[in-house]
Amino acid sequence: ATICSRTVSRYIQREFLPVIAGPDFEEFKDFISGLNNDCRWELYESIVAKLRSSGGTKKRNSERDINIFFLYIWADFNSQMILTHPCYLNLGHRVIDNVINRMRNLLK
Repeated sequence: ATICSRTVSRYIQREFLPVIAGPDFEEFKDFISGLNNDCRWELYESIVAKLRSSGGTKKRNSERDINIFFLYIWADFNSQMILTHPCYLNLGHRVIDNVINRMRNLLK
């Protein structure tokens, strides 16, 4: 199980994380829609683990930022749609854009 997990993790880091962090970021949304559920789940778990581990010191809003990032890249929400969620009503468009850019930079 450990060997399989590490192999998958390395493959995802090599193949998928550069797409999310790179200039072809918008194409990632189209790409994940073609994946089966098992692959999507593994990719999701790998990205969350990477974001949690690369944050350095524990930030106060790290889980909120990960959720916003996944709403944007995974669920194809735009900033306005995210801001209509009751948990994010007090945020602004600039905060959403900063969160997405910060998460992408962490994945780089």
